[in-house]
Amino acid sequence: MVLAAVLAGCATLPAAIPAAPIQVKVFVAAMFDLGRNTGDRAGEFQHWYERYWMKVTPIPVPGALTPVFCNPDGVCGSILGMGKVDSSSSMQAILLNPQFDFSNAHTILSGVAGTPPQRGTIGEISGATWLVDCDLGHGWAPEENKAGEPTFMPRKGYENHRRFELNPAHVAWVMKLSADTPLEDPAAAQAYRQRYPDAAANRAPSVGTGTHVTGDTFFHEPGMSKQAQYVAKLYGADDYIVSHRSAWQSGVPAP
Repeated sequence: MVLAAVLAGCATLPAAIPAAPIQVKVFVAAMFDLGRNTGDRAGEFQHWYERYWMKVTPIPVPGALTPVFCNPDGVCGSILGMGKVDSSSSMQAILLNPQFDFSNAHTILSGVAGTPPQRGTIGEISGATWLVDCDLGHGWAPEENKAGEPTFMPRKGYENHRRFELNPAHVAWVMKLSADTPLEDPAAAQAYRQRYPDAAANRAPSVGTGTHVTGDTFFHEPGMSKQAQYVAKLYGADDYIVSHRSAWQSGVPAP
């Protein structure tokens, strides 16, 4: 009877009231860092962490690669992981977690990227106009193809799954806010870019826009760059400006 009375009493206790979700104003998505979040060589996340989240408690999110950090102003961020599997699954877990409200959030993908020396230089910032997936499709080995021909096979019906145009009005708004931002141009970067004969590669960094291509393979040298340009044009995008491994493919709200 005592046990029954105790259980009955417990059953009448009020349920815990869930905390209101965090109203996310800006979400900073990075793909990797090189070590700790602070105190060592910085990757894609460390400078953001040191400015916004040094004194906040990390928020664990089941299914995400790393915790989420949020400051009192609603600026949040996390390291999602490299490649489309890690980054998309992490972002999906964060978006669906009831601890956060993303209904009025802007997203910044904070990442390093490569650029063809004919179109860009070290330290530039590029806002995406088009996003193109260089993985989804059909292909064959170079030795089984005609010499100099692309190894990627175009197929109808993939267009809306592998390339996306961002809202031109929103892109213009972002450029209006950031086009005059002064960029650092350290001596080391100036010296490094002298390795390239191209005029674009030797100019000072600036803020611009263009097509971004992505995939799970880091590619190098002119041959793969030429194929990335071929894929971008094949699906109606602009000249590609940068390539990177990011989360935009499946989960991050498009800017």
